[in-house]
Amino acid sequence: MKACGSRQKRLLNSPKTLCFCGDSHFAVLLFKDVAGVFSRPGRESQALRELKIKTRRQKQVENLLKQDIDEIIRRDVSDTRIGFFTVTYVNVSKDLKHSTVGISVIGSKQEQEKSFNAIQNACGYIHHKLAKKSLLKYTPDIKFKYDDMPELRVEEILTEIKKKEENGRD
Repeated sequence: MKACGSRQKRLLNSPKTLCFCGDSHFAVLLFKDVAGVFSRPGRESQALRELKIKTRRQKQVENLLKQDIDEIIRRDVSDTRIGFFTVTYVNVSKDLKHSTVGISVIGSKQEQEKSFNAIQNACGYIHHKLAKKSLLKYTPDIKFKYDDMPELRVEEILTEIKKKEENGRD
């Protein structure tokens, strides 16, 4: 395959351009996408696929799963190790068959680990209840991920402030 002519090379600097490369026996049309990667028409590069915005259906399924998973853990999972938790986010794959659920837990490090492990151990049960509850054709596989949000460090910050105030009074 020969390189593009000088005129085509100048056009390649624009965000989305068409380039004709080839000789008399072989011709290929290439598009330069937003990520700067050349691809054939109809085929998107991996970088461009990652830049795409989620579909409306994905957002709907994520909101549905977030509410249902939170409700199932609070009502149906009867594990005493589960403490104060929050379902922070749900990410669903494009084919709606895999999901990642972010869980944040409030408490000491030991309580956080116990609660998160208890939720992970109940993953199969949660998936079973979710399949019965939701109206989806395929219930996505659930993978829990610990979400260490800095906003939830309120308790630690308050105890630090109290210690500083007590040290200032002495």
